[in-house]
Amino acid sequence: MAIELQMPKIGLTMTEGKVIEWAKKVGDRVEAGEVVFVFETEKTTFDVEAPQSGFLAVIVAGVDETVPVGAVVGLLAEQEGEKVEWKGGPSPPPERSQAAPESAARPEGKLVKPSAMRRTIAERMLASKRETAQTHMTVSVDASRLLATREALGADVERATGARLTLTDLLLKVAGVAVGSHPEMNTRWTPEGILFLGAVHMGMALALDDGLVVPVIRDIGHKALAEVARARAELSEKGRAGKLSPDEMTGSTITLSSLGMFGVEEFAAILNPPESAILAVGAIVDTPVVVENLIVARPMMKVTLTYDHRVIDGAAAARFLKTFRAAAENPASIVT
Repeated sequence: MAIELQMPKIGLTMTEGKVIEWAKKVGDRVEAGEVVFVFETEKTTFDVEAPQSGFLAVIVAGVDETVPVGAVVGLLAEQEGEKVEWKGGPSPPPERSQAAPESAARPEGKLVKPSAMRRTIAERMLASKRETAQTHMTVSVDASRLLATREALGADVERATGARLTLTDLLLKVAGVAVGSHPEMNTRWTPEGILFLGAVHMGMALALDDGLVVPVIRDIGHKALAEVARARAELSEKGRAGKLSPDEMTGSTITLSSLGMFGVEEFAAILNPPESAILAVGAIVDTPVVVENLIVARPMMKVTLTYDHRVIDGAAAARFLKTFRAAAENPASIVT
C-alpha cells in the first residue's frame, strides 16, 4: 500500500511550497520521523519527516518544483521492492543535481554542500541586489539616553513580561515610531505603482548557526515597549529552536539588523525584498565629540539606512533618519 507524502501547510498564509531537496533517493529505506524532503516558502525552509517507515518508491515533485498545499510530492512503499504506481501523472526525474560535475576543475580545499537555508539566502540576496536600486546613508546617534532608559525601565519590563529589556527592543520601537511618521518608508515597488502600506510590521534580523531568519513584530507602532520586548524574546527563542512558522516570518514592511554585539561599528545591510528599506545598527563606541564647544566622550552609534531609490528619494531618506536619530536620543518621548 502506498503512503502519500504531501506538501504540508505551515501557517495560515501558506498556499504552496517549492521542493528544494530530496534527502532520500528512490529505493532508499526511510524511517518514521526521518527527513524525506525539504521545501521552502517565501522566507525560509522546512524539513518534512516521514509519517511512518517505508521505502521511497516514487518522487512526484522534483527539485525546484512548486506545488500547492496538500499536493502529493512522493510515495512511500511499505515493503522493499513493492510496486507502487503514481496515477496522478508522470513523475519527474527523481534527482536534479545542482552540484558541479565531478570532472569540473576546482581549487584545492574542502567542499561543503550548502544547506537548503543557505541556498535560499544566496538566491534571495542575489535577487535583492539585482532587482532593486540600493543606496545608503549613515548617521551617528548619541546613545546616552538609550542606555539610561534601558537601565531605568529594565527591571519593570522584566517583571511584567519575563523578558530582559535590550537595546534592540528600544531600537525596534524607535524605528517603528519613526517609520510611522514617514509613510514613504513603509512602501514597496510593484509593476502597477508604489504601494503605501498601512501598519508597520518590523522585521528583526536573527542570526542562526546556518544562516539568517527575519521574524516579524506586527503593528509595532501600536505596541508598548514591554510588548515589543516580549515579542522579540519569544520570536528569538522560537527562531533558534527552528520553530518559527511562515506566518511569523512573512509580511514585514521594514527590517532592523544589529551587529553591535559583535563589535561591528558600521555596516550596510542588503534589502529584504519586497521591503524598500532596512536599518543597520552598529556597536556603541565611546567617541570624542564636541558639545557646547567642549570635547567630551559620548557613547556613539552608527546607523545606516539602505533604501530602494526607485521608491524612496534621498531627501525622504534623510528626513526619516533625522526623525529616527531624534527619537533615539530622546527615547522617553516614545516609551512613556
